[in-house]
Amino acid sequence: MALGKKGAKALRKPRRSWSDERKRAIVAEAQASGVTKKQVAEKHKISDGLLYKWEKWVKTDTLAPPSFTSSTSDKRVVELALAQLDQEIERLTKEREELRKRL
Repeated sequence: MALGKKGAKALRKPRRSWSDERKRAIVAEAQASGVTKKQVAEKHKISDGLLYKWEKWVKTDTLAPPSFTSSTSDKRVVELALAQLDQEIERLTKEREELRKRL
């Protein structure tokens, strides 16, 4: 049985949208950290191909450079905010798993 256009679309996961700031933060993490780009991509649940695409956009200024590029203290603030978001994602993921177990 073949799926029509509507059936195929129904099976797809909804697309996530990423702000330019979030993309730049993930690209900066991949460039600055001691882990591979693939590991950073997996951490943020994106494909490594998408990460490479974002890097290209940042390099070619398709994404405007962030306002915090000139200040190390501002970069640290962004890194801390990113770490807090990652912790919140982990917390929510665990909470979701617990709720699923209760069903």
